[in-house]
Parts: sequence; C-alpha cells; structure tokens
Amino acid sequence: MSIRYSQDFKDSLVKLHQEGRPLKSLAEVLGPSKDSIALWVKQLEKRLAIVGGRKRNFITHSLTGIERPSY
Repeated sequence: MSIRYSQDFKDSLVKLHQEGRPLKSLAEVLGPSKDSIALWVKQLEKRLAIVGGRKRNFITHSLTGIERPSY
C-alpha cells in the first residue's frame, strides 16, 4: 500500500530542497524516498512553467501558504 502525502507536505519538502537540503537527507529524516521528492520538484517546475511570468509570486505564495494575489 502506498502512502499519500498532502500537497502542503510535498511543497514543504520542495521548499527545503530549494533552500539547499539534499534529497537524501530529506528522505532519511522525513520519510518519502528521494525519488519521490525529486518527482515533486519536477512537478513544481512544470507548474511554474505554466504560470510563466508570475513564477516568483507562485513560488512564494504556494510554498508559504499565503494566498496568491489576483491580478
């Protein structure tokens, strides 16, 4: 049986990785495999590619839990 992680949890791990924490370290301490975390990083990059010019705002708001401003 596979474990389902919330999007908030995934985003938190991605943020930690972007701040410099190695995938291996995150996997050892928090549970998901480093391959899963790497996949979540790639998925976030794809989501960012969709929003294009609003990339910085998307990262800031999606990973901090702050609601994105409407433009």
